[in-house]
Amino acid sequence: MREAGRLGVGWLAVAAFLAVGVLGALILAGDRIHGGWLAAAAAAAGAGVAATGWGVQIRRVRRELERQGSALDRIEAELAASEQRYRSLVENLQDVVCEIDPAGVFLYLSPNFKTVVGREAGSWVGRNLAEIIHPADHERAMTALRDGTALIGGRVALRFRHADGHWGWLEAYAGQCRSQGPKDRTVVICRDVTELRRAHEELRRSEHNYHGLFEHALDPIVVFRPDDQVVLEVNRRACEVYGFEASEFVGLSLESIATDIPRAKEHVNLTLAKGEDYFFETVQRRRDGSEIVVEASASVVDYNGEVAILSIIRDVTERKRAEEATRLLQQAVELAPIGVTLSDSAGRIMYVNPAQARMYGRPIEDLRGKVVSDLGPPQLRGEEGPRNLSNWNGRTRESLNVRADGTVFPVSLTSIVVHNDSREPVGVVAMAEDITERRLAEEALRKSREELRALARHLQRVREEERARIARDIHDELGQGLTCLRMDLAWLGGHLPRRAATDLLGKIKSMTAVLDDNVAVLQRLIKELRPPLLDDLGLGPAIEWLTKDFEARTGIKFKLDIREGDVQVGHEMATAVFRIVQESLTNIAKHSGATAGRVSLKLTAGSLILEVSDNGKGIGEIEAGGQVSFGLVGIRERVAALGGNVMIKGRRGSGTVVGVEIPVGREG
Repeated sequence: MREAGRLGVGWLAVAAFLAVGVLGALILAGDRIHGGWLAAAAAAAGAGVAATGWGVQIRRVRRELERQGSALDRIEAELAASEQRYRSLVENLQDVVCEIDPAGVFLYLSPNFKTVVGREAGSWVGRNLAEIIHPADHERAMTALRDGTALIGGRVALRFRHADGHWGWLEAYAGQCRSQGPKDRTVVICRDVTELRRAHEELRRSEHNYHGLFEHALDPIVVFRPDDQVVLEVNRRACEVYGFEASEFVGLSLESIATDIPRAKEHVNLTLAKGEDYFFETVQRRRDGSEIVVEASASVVDYNGEVAILSIIRDVTERKRAEEATRLLQQAVELAPIGVTLSDSAGRIMYVNPAQARMYGRPIEDLRGKVVSDLGPPQLRGEEGPRNLSNWNGRTRESLNVRADGTVFPVSLTSIVVHNDSREPVGVVAMAEDITERRLAEEALRKSREELRALARHLQRVREEERARIARDIHDELGQGLTCLRMDLAWLGGHLPRRAATDLLGKIKSMTAVLDDNVAVLQRLIKELRPPLLDDLGLGPAIEWLTKDFEARTGIKFKLDIREGDVQVGHEMATAVFRIVQESLTNIAKHSGATAGRVSLKLTAGSLILEVSDNGKGIGEIEAGGQVSFGLVGIRERVAALGGNVMIKGRRGSGTVVGVEIPVGREG
């Protein structure tokens, strides 16, 4: 209605102005044609019309026009304010506002274009977006512009080249599509999302790395709810350590593997209370029931929107065992009766145990930092020369140490070189034992052995003298008696009458034969007790007779290597060597199964060398070094009494060799 009224008033005003115009035209025409009376008449007519009807309407029209002009001014003012607000909003946005025609030409760019792209906005109006958009994204951007509505309600991500040359990311969306003037244009709002995309990419990589580290960590990792301790997630290592499949582990309460449930709940509560990493040590149970010692760190995390605890667990069972072994070893070293010293490569003492401190007669604190060589007697300081650790490794030697009171005492020292991870020697562990008592015992034993050997030599001498006396007594008493008896039987047989009984003569002959056999046995016993050849002709002929007699009795052939005149020794040594050969032959006959042998006897460089060998089955090392054969023991004792050495060696199937070396100047 208001619009109709306005139109009516407007038409009245127009009609009034038209009437006035017609009248004016008539006046002008009348002035030219009829003169002044027509002009006057026209003026009068116009004035009459205005006065009678049109005047009122004109006034109304004027008032309406004035009112509409005021409204128009108000609208223009509001439009100007709105435009100012729009411009202020566009120019102060963090985003870039631009107007782009369908060809991709910039028609308007907000000032923030310079902040985002690094280029002046004014200089880029009229230029095409293809100049800054990545070639791979240009077609997608142009398709969105041609569609017109592709950007409305959606977003397009595009790469752009910054003025400094790097590529960034824009997220573009349209507020509206419109036509203004001769060109269509699209208002596009662009936001720099380079940092946001970089943050998203970092987050994606971080999550990828987290899952990679989580799954392939060397230690078990368990995520569980704190209220009921139900497992939410585990890694592969946790399944290996505890013996569960992942599907079995997830959903399992950790109380099933805890050995102390109240203590486990206490650890959970402490973790929640601290709100940060909480470290503890506990004992847990595997699926098979075996127990392990673990060190665990627990921290509160957000797991898919709920509070959870992430626990990183380390199985320290072996380490605890090693620590316990180390503790026991340290305790053993501390309580050891022998001294233990650890020194560095320069010989400075780093550690000594109480036994070593007692050995030196000094407190432990006084020994730390001392140089090992300074603790020895003055005469031995520096005798080792430069400290070459490689020469110390595994060595056991005897040395001398000095107590705090100056007493020098002997020690048995075993040194072991300590290496670092690069196998470089960095120190020495030395184990020392005070061998004073052992030295005294060894000296007493040595004297006892010397006394025993002297006694053995004396007993051998007495036995040989007793054998010689018995041999002489047998020869003088029994030999002479048997000889006289044989002579009497021979006389008796020669004086029997010719007609005597034949059986009586036979009896005399048999008795004579028995006497001859007894004389032969008697002679053999005399030779075994003390062969006359040994005293009359010497060692060489005596051994020659012994081997020939042995061949006759056993059938074992022997080769002799004794040159006449080579062997000239004293009575005691000759007797000992003869008995050694005699015992060796006896062993060959009893044990070897040999068919041949050899005896070699000679003097070289002041020593008598005897060697008896055979081709029998051979003696083993255990038998050769054992004490089960009294014959071998006797050989060793005879040689030791004369200060010599015995070598008995053999190999199965290759025979046995008994070698003796006796210094010729040691008897007496």
